[in-house]
Amino acid sequence: MSAANRRKESVYALVLAAGRSTRMGQKSKLLLPFGTSTVLGCVLDTVLSAPIDRCYVILGAWREAIEPLARTYPVSIVINPDFDRGMLSSVQAGFRALPSGDGAVFVVPGDHPAVSAAVFARLLEARAESGAGLVVPQFAGRGGHPLLMDLRFRADIEALDPAIGLRGLLDLHPGSIRRVPLEEAGIVLDIDTPDDYRKARP
Repeated sequence: MSAANRRKESVYALVLAAGRSTRMGQKSKLLLPFGTSTVLGCVLDTVLSAPIDRCYVILGAWREAIEPLARTYPVSIVINPDFDRGMLSSVQAGFRALPSGDGAVFVVPGDHPAVSAAVFARLLEARAESGAGLVVPQFAGRGGHPLLMDLRFRADIEALDPAIGLRGLLDLHPGSIRRVPLEEAGIVLDIDTPDDYRKARP
């Protein structure tokens, strides 16, 4: 399929914001200040400036605190009642909310505030060039986020083992993977602990 035809497909983003932030030791790390916004605010600002058609924010723990911020953006809210089962449950909830049809979706952890919009554009470009169904950014040999995946993997996503998570999808389809080396440390910079937060703050 040509690059032009691929770009006519719908492209979505699932922003995962349902976790408990237990390692941060406070209510929600996503509401911590970051730059001129918050951790989640920076993620949403970037996602909404990227070449996508629609953004979905997946909420669970701390929904009451996070939802007011999320609703200040032009996004769709998805509630994950199974958030305690881990990140995969949020991905599955997001996939269920997506419209039917072809296209692709970015999986974007809400605690990766240092990823630029250029990363999203580069991953879409790599998908169009290669025809790969799973496009993974890398920094210094490490896989990062966002992960870009084809919507044809809906059934596989639903059947994945929560104990393995999205890695299970990569294991199922090794021939569909395109790894894209990037000079952007933000793709591997997540915020799980107070020390992570101190190091990441601009």
